[in-house]
Amino acid sequence: MYRKCLLVVLAIFLFFPIASAGQGLSVSGVSIPDQLVNVDTAVTISVTFNKSLKTFKAGFDFAGIIELIPVNAKISNLNISGHTISAGVILQSETTYQLVISNKFLTGTDGSTLPELFNFVTTFTTGEAIDSNSISGTITPAVDIADVPAFIGCFSEEVDDRHFIRGSRVNSDGSYIIENLPAGDYIVFCAQDVDRNGDLYDVNYGMIRSVVLSEGEQKTGADITISSFNVTSISPQEGTINVDTSTTITIVFDSPVGSENVILGIFPEPLSKSKPDWSNNYTTASFKVTLNKNKIYWK
Repeated sequence: MYRKCLLVVLAIFLFFPIASAGQGLSVSGVSIPDQLVNVDTAVTISVTFNKSLKTFKAGFDFAGIIELIPVNAKISNLNISGHTISAGVILQSETTYQLVISNKFLTGTDGSTLPELFNFVTTFTTGEAIDSNSISGTITPAVDIADVPAFIGCFSEEVDDRHFIRGSRVNSDGSYIIENLPAGDYIVFCAQDVDRNGDLYDVNYGMIRSVVLSEGEQKTGADITISSFNVTSISPQEGTINVDTSTTITIVFDSPVGSENVILGIFPEPLSKSKPDWSNNYTTASFKVTLNKNKIYWK
């Protein structure tokens, strides 16, 4: 069930829309133009689509339909009406944001979806300027990108939603560029949903652990190979109940992967988690966790 042990919150990775109006759902307009500066910290964001959108029952959890990176913005009063989705947003000052919409949570009334799992809409800032630094390179995919799109992002410190800085789509030829980055030391992370199940915890991926970006730099050659190894078993198994609050999680892969090629974790964050212990052939990893009682976890 798990092609990859990707245990990070990827629900906010970014893609640029590529479909035409005749092929499916696509973004046709946004209230905040791309690269706009001096945006108010309290603003309503509206995104218009080429087709009428499916509405949801009252009380539906809209989390994940519309997101802003970084995740320090507060989104409320989300509304879907006809071709338009809108939300009230409270932003941080002097901060650059990317707006992203996931096709996992949004469909047209005719059942059409956005072309990518995560669709980039616009980049804007509440400050006076948007950073011009960038990282680019080439992705060697697990499968042809023309068949299964890939997405890529830059993270500070850890690969999770709290440290997600900026993202982009990968072109069909494997090339990519992540723009509008501040100077810093980044983890560059790329993933493909090879089995097309839409499961954000079940993707093939690859990464570069450290890319140092200087002020005014357009760094090239940050090339990544997406792994093709699979998870063959996980303990405790999916659906297990009454797991001890102090337990060991063991993950077995079908080929050697090594500690630098895989991210191991559990969500939501446990009370504590040890560093993983790897078998000599790097096919098995184990780590100890302390869990909250009566809570559901993903691993």
